[in-house]
Parts: sequence; structure tokens; C-alpha cells
Amino acid sequence: MQQAWACRFAGYHLVPVPPRAAKLKHEAWDQVDYLCTFLHRRYRLPVLKLLQRNATAEQKHLNREQRLEQLSAKRKYSLALPARRLVRREFLRSGPLHLLLLDDIYTTGSTMDMCRRALLPLEQEGWIADIRSMSLCLVL
Repeated sequence: MQQAWACRFAGYHLVPVPPRAAKLKHEAWDQVDYLCTFLHRRYRLPVLKLLQRNATAEQKHLNREQRLEQLSAKRKYSLALPARRLVRREFLRSGPLHLLLLDDIYTTGSTMDMCRRALLPLEQEGWIADIRSMSLCLVL
């Protein structure tokens, strides 16, 4: 991960995709947050927790059509309360931000799309220059 970041995403801020509350309750940890914390501590990679998860049905129990329907019916992710303040602070330091969304698994792409939509207002205001995504696992 550190090599991929250094080669392709130097200058990007990591943005972890928040997990479901039920996952945290069941598994007691979030591997994406754990990885971001490790990368920040070990390699000083910048991490911004800009997103919050809103209550929706679990994706793994839905087919593609149901996931897309859920996507259009409800916002699964939104900006976390301190997001504007965090982005503004970083923007004042170095100009428009480059963000790398980090999630644990990529199935249909709807999670990354929803996260991108949640960040769109900040991009439209000129505080974000680019948003990319990276997943730890890809399901084919």
C-alpha cells in the first residue's frame, strides 16, 4: 500500500470509507481505519476522515439492481461534521486537495460512487482537485 501510494498517489490524502455500525459491533474493528492509522503513523501519510455512513441495508445481501436502487433512493454516505473545516485547513496549506478513497472491497463500485457524490460539494467549491479510489480486494 505504501509503495502504491508513493508511486501513484504521492501528495494525495487518504480518505477511509466508514464501515457499517453492525460490522464494528460484530468484528470490533475496522481494517480500513486500522490500515490508514498504520500508514499515517509509520509513513506519515496524510489521512482525512471526511465521510460518515448513514443507515441503509447491507450491500452484501443485495443484488446489483437492488444496490443501484438503494443508491438512488437514499444517501448512504455524507460529509462528516468536521469535513469542511478539515478540507479548508488543508486547502489553505497546499491548495486544492487530491483525495484517495480507501475501502476494503470493491464489488459493483456503488460505494465509491456514493462517497464521490458526498464529496462533490467540496469539489464544486474548488477545494478538491481530484478524487481517486483504491480497494484492498476486488470481487469479479
